[in-house]
Amino acid sequence: MKTLKPAFDLNCVKIKIGELQETAPRRDFRSLASYQYILASIKSLGVIQPIVVTGSRGGGYRILDGHIRFYALRELGQEYVYCIVSTDDERYTFDAQINSLSSFQRASMIQKVVNGGVPLERIAESLGVSVSKLKSDMDATKGIDKAAIDILKSANVSRAALQALRKVKPLRQIEIAERMAAEGKFSCIFVSGMVMATPPNMLVSAVNMRRTRSEDAYEISSLETNSKNLMAKVREAEEKYSTQIYELTVICGFLNKLFKNQKIDSYIQRNFSESHSRLKKISKLNGNLLGDSEI
Repeated sequence: MKTLKPAFDLNCVKIKIGELQETAPRRDFRSLASYQYILASIKSLGVIQPIVVTGSRGGGYRILDGHIRFYALRELGQEYVYCIVSTDDERYTFDAQINSLSSFQRASMIQKVVNGGVPLERIAESLGVSVSKLKSDMDATKGIDKAAIDILKSANVSRAALQALRKVKPLRQIEIAERMAAEGKFSCIFVSGMVMATPPNMLVSAVNMRRTRSEDAYEISSLETNSKNLMAKVREAEEKYSTQIYELTVICGFLNKLFKNQKIDSYIQRNFSESHSRLKKISKLNGNLLGDSEI
């Protein structure tokens, strides 16, 4: 059986397919679009990106990254595969889950094949897509800062979300990417909302920025939420204000009665001279609590 070699030069180790062990088994992999995409690519071009593995205590190797490639090679009847053996067996450092290829992964995969000298036309024919579609996939990372790409490289970010991200400057792209990763939100609506909240000096171009329906929907939703929160605070303030006005009215009435008594008035003036004039002003507010009297 002929062994398929990588489409690019790497220091890889030739390992028997039977020695590879799944880390995240997926029985419905044949229904994934990414599986069909990679299967067609391997048939025509070979293994573009080696499988990443680590040694297993019981012998053989555990797959850290490349389950879909492993399934495709196994279905094609390959006996050996070239792998990168990692000394780090922490699965979170690799894409251990089987997800659809992200925009970044597609761009990287196609670019590596093109750099290896394979014409776009041949790649398009083998994958059953148009050349313009491949060019669009390759340009997915164009205009995105490298640090932002590194943050989002394992996330399933749509092309529309990346288009929205290009509207802001690199520093803001990194901030938005960190927010996306922290909240686990990678939709175009979320990114567009963050872009709309970006200061003008952080925008690539503040002129002629066309608003989309998703941006309008996000802004309307945000306004509705903020409006509800504001109304709740207003009601809370009204309740507190009413209570405080009632308490102040009672205090003013009580002080007013005290100062009408000359003996009490004289006593307060003698013993609390610093507070006497202020308390007397408060007592006169009883009928003018909403006025401009100064205390």
